[in-house]
Amino acid sequence: MATKKGLYANIDAKKKRVAAGKIDPATGKPEKMRKKGQAGAPSAAAFKQAAKTAKTVKAKKPKQFKSNKNA
Repeated sequence: MATKKGLYANIDAKKKRVAAGKIDPATGKPEKMRKKGQAGAPSAAAFKQAAKTAKTVKAKKPKQFKSNKNA
């Protein structure tokens, strides 16, 4: 069984579609992000639930370059 992507993954995907100017197949108009409180927009409860299951992203360490003093 495939696991669902989370709320933040869905929001990120939507932002990318909006930035790319994709057309919404249902309306035929460019996609837009929903405003807070609009029908279909995530509720405050949805964000609280997502925060409970969110995974932290580990920061990547910068590469250490060796100095080449003999060059």
